Amino acid sequence: MPHIKWTSDLETGDQKVDSQHKQIFELLDLLSSSIKEKKTKKAIKETVEKLTTHILEHFRDEENLMSMCAYPHLAEHKIIHEKTFDQAATLIEKYRNEELEIATPLVVFLTQLITTHIQKEDKAFFDWLLRRE
Repeated sequence: MPHIKWTSDLETGDQKVDSQHKQIFELLDLLSSSIKEKKTKKAIKETVEKLTTHILEHFRDEENLMSMCAYPHLAEHKIIHEKTFDQAATLIEKYRNEELEIATPLVVFLTQLITTHIQKEDKAFFDWLLRRE
């Protein structure tokens, strides 16, 4: 399982959002390391729970920021957040119910999903915000 790390090309320019994104990547890396080191299922599940909570908090904070800025694409962004989380929640639930033997597919999927979301959706918001100012 590869080492998962934050890269500067994912920066949005907003300190709080970037910090939250970095924390998500740190939790993904912790999850990846836990799997690689064959930690207990309990330890892996705890990391999955932390990651889930952090993603939900981040989405809420991001949507609040967009609302405060009157982002015209907020409704669509919320739908994307819901779909993103639903996809992740499906895999998380399968792991919790031991329908997924290992969490590797979860880590790969979430890393790709979060990276794509930041590069496309989040950057579109911050580009809009910069043009507006």
